[in-house]
Amino acid sequence: MSREKYAEIFQIIEPNLSDYAAGMGELIFDRHRFGEVIYEMLHQDGPDTLSFPVFFIRDDDGNWRLFNF
Repeated sequence: MSREKYAEIFQIIEPNLSDYAAGMGELIFDRHRFGEVIYEMLHQDGPDTLSFPVFFIRDDDGNWRLFNF
């Protein structure tokens, strides 16, 4: 997905972004491999703890970017 598309999505969700962020759980480091770092985001849903992988990749400038979640 292009930066422009992400910008469009964030513009739409911006008014509710703090509510969405409040619902996010703790990020726990999982592993690092070949320019990619993977974390697990935990979210409590009633009695269940859900886990979602969050991927970061290193771009050409050496910055870490959110790749997929």
